[in-house]
Amino acid sequence: MSEKKESQFVQLLEDNKYRILRICQVYAQCAEDQQDLYQEIVLELWKSFDTIHDLAYTNTWFFRVALNVSMQFRRKSRLRKKRSIDSIQFIAQSATAQESIEKQELKNQLYACIALLEESNRAIVLLHLEGVANQQIAEIMGLSDNHTAIKLKRIREKLKVCLKQQEVC
Repeated sequence: MSEKKESQFVQLLEDNKYRILRICQVYAQCAEDQQDLYQEIVLELWKSFDTIHDLAYTNTWFFRVALNVSMQFRRKSRLRKKRSIDSIQFIAQSATAQESIEKQELKNQLYACIALLEESNRAIVLLHLEGVANQQIAEIMGLSDNHTAIKLKRIREKLKVCLKQQEVC
């Protein structure tokens, strides 16, 4: 890989570090697994970076790789831990010092609810939260624009119900 490509990759990684971390938070439950998943995503991005010829599609490629690696990681993790799964626990570690405790709790509840969604819905909502346009989400997920919009609406409704249930507890 040329030095120019390497510097582009490093810049891409730096620009998207927190996106990767947020994806890891949803697909991996404990801090160690999140770190492992982060490394796997970076490795796969690095291995496939040479295949990107049109930098205009970098975001689509980036999310496709990150989500595919995350879904595979989750499947492998489920197989390894199938016997010991009692409940879904989620540890949010991305809070900044400026976030209030209430905001952080709400954020934790939201990510916990996202973690309960079906795999494809989880990927869609993560892309949406990252500010990816519905059209690009549709392209990444292999859906139509209309189907993506409908799925997002249904996902929001599920998340609202989940968050309301957590308030009662």
